[in-house]
Amino acid sequence: MKKIMVYAALIAVIALASCAGSREATKDEMNHEFILSLPGVHKQQAFDKTLKWIANTFRSAKAVIEY
Repeated sequence: MKKIMVYAALIAVIALASCAGSREATKDEMNHEFILSLPGVHKQQAFDKTLKWIANTFRSAKAVIEY
């Protein structure tokens, strides 16, 4: 039992130490934007195809979160 307590304390210390070194991402690091030109495709058609792709690729909300 004593060994389990020691291992649990060691894991907790390692976990807390690894979190202390992390930093928050800046706004520039989080936002990536690019413009894609699709000749011959109307804006609404591109939007509709995108929605269909999302629906087919991510079958559930859990799949979206995992991605």
